[in-house]
Amino acid sequence: MTIVTDTVTPSPLPIVTLRHPLYDETLLGKYRLIYEGGQEFIEVALKRYIFERTDIWTDRRALAYNPAFAEEAVAEYARAILQYQNDVIRVGGNPMYLSCCRGELGGVDGQGSSMNSFIGRYVINELLAMGKVGIYLDNHKFLGTTLADAFGHPYMYAYKAEDILNWSFIPGHPDQLRAVLLRDNTEVVDPVSQLPYTTEEQFRHIYLDSAGYCHVDFYDVEGTLLQYFKLDIKVIPFILVQVPHSLLKNVCDYQAALLNLSSSTFFYAWQSNFPFYVEQYDPMYQDRYFETRTNDNPPDPESTNIPGTDGYSDMLDSPNPRSDKDQITVGSLSGRRYVKGINQPAFINPSSEPMTASMSKEQQLKEEIRQLVALNVSSLTPKMASAESKALDREGLEGGLNFIGLTLELMERRSAFIWQAYAGSKDGTKISYPESYTLLTDQDRRAQAKELKDLQHAVPSPTYQKKVCKKIASVMFSGEATPEEIAKMNTEIEASKVPTADPTILQMDHEAGFVSTATASQGRGYPAGESDKAAIDQALRLARIKDAQSPGVGAGASAARGVADESVVPIEDAKQEKTLSQVTTGGRGPAKGEF
Repeated sequence: MTIVTDTVTPSPLPIVTLRHPLYDETLLGKYRLIYEGGQEFIEVALKRYIFERTDIWTDRRALAYNPAFAEEAVAEYARAILQYQNDVIRVGGNPMYLSCCRGELGGVDGQGSSMNSFIGRYVINELLAMGKVGIYLDNHKFLGTTLADAFGHPYMYAYKAEDILNWSFIPGHPDQLRAVLLRDNTEVVDPVSQLPYTTEEQFRHIYLDSAGYCHVDFYDVEGTLLQYFKLDIKVIPFILVQVPHSLLKNVCDYQAALLNLSSSTFFYAWQSNFPFYVEQYDPMYQDRYFETRTNDNPPDPESTNIPGTDGYSDMLDSPNPRSDKDQITVGSLSGRRYVKGINQPAFINPSSEPMTASMSKEQQLKEEIRQLVALNVSSLTPKMASAESKALDREGLEGGLNFIGLTLELMERRSAFIWQAYAGSKDGTKISYPESYTLLTDQDRRAQAKELKDLQHAVPSPTYQKKVCKKIASVMFSGEATPEEIAKMNTEIEASKVPTADPTILQMDHEAGFVSTATASQGRGYPAGESDKAAIDQALRLARIKDAQSPGVGAGASAARGVADESVVPIEDAKQEKTLSQVTTGGRGPAKGEF
């Protein structure tokens, strides 16, 4: 890696202004706002009613919160993929690369992250939420003397989708970049304190020359070339990881609507949490009634809340001052007279029906957000509620997860290739991701395996029964066992001489004489010849039991003596001995003449 001082042919257009036709800054900003949420999302998406008073709008905006269901819907599928990362297999290639993938030697990012950790922290969520993420592989030697330079290996960092401004691929090779324009936000450091105090934008243009070597140019916001380098590698050290669309597609407006609806509902509940006092009156008797009102609640001599005092000034200065006869003392310790023939005064509260309807609509929006995210994953629309349709929906979702897993696998293979190009290594690293992903929980796995087990013996076909056994193994360990382990299970199932391993079925078949002891033993998973050893142990056990019993009982009573295997009818023998032991003449001892 060397620094080149020759001149660079200027572009006919300012490079920093060039944008890819598919680059949509507005849409990406919308996705970012919805996914990250926070106060900025509330400030942008919360809307004011047309006739809403300023003080009410200020209070409602201060109480608003972000219902981050879109973020959670995306995170659900990110977690489903992350749980399989430990099953990724990396074999061969540069030993330093494998060590860094395990988090050793400073990790893949120079900060101690393993490859699985780096993908989980910077790649998967960004890829699903924004539909795109970039990975740049840099080299410590390029930076000069640093703490990480001691390790002497490349490291990687991620670029957000909105900072990947332009790109092009080598014709005929859609996975190999020919040029890319990136935006960096660099820190501006105070030279005295050595502390950053702001950031500024810079642009990084990376491209291949006619000989295939990689060049890196840096520009400021005005398009002025700051510095340029030529790398000793014939590949652009940047990986553009993308899926056809963001999982937030068609979800943004739902999230904004849910924000406004939840804000209105919450403010209604908060503002209407106080009942108010009402009473009926008859206008014909109003004056007469209020003339005698002072007798209802005579003023307290010690009270300062009387007309003309400071305690009463707020009421007198109000826009609609009321006389003493209009004042009502309410509470649990004060009474109240009311005109005969009208309803008694009461405290009432606003109807809860508007809030109930609003909460019902909120729940509907939440479910639709989840459905839209699932639709973006699987491209299948749930149309029916049957068990069969739900199973198809799940297969579609798992197919979408498989596609995302394949995208991550291609990303990591490309990163290993670039890493080896930096290191000058020719040995490639074999990287294998799980072949399938599932959304089944452990409880779902057990339930499905139990259903398959019940169907295993429905058809008298050994091929069918072994096929069901393989399906059970796949359901229980898909995504958790390596492909080699699954293949080994299938081979052992095919080689088995028995169609089941259920101990209850094997015991019943053995006792009924349908299967030999040796075959039943192998069906339970015991090694060959174990049944012969067990037969010898059983014979010795019977002999010990027989010798320990009292003599003279007779061969026919072996079952009653504890040696049931030597009796033809063990149950009858035991009943007969018990009956003989209970024969008496009515007393507690034997009958007369018996011993």
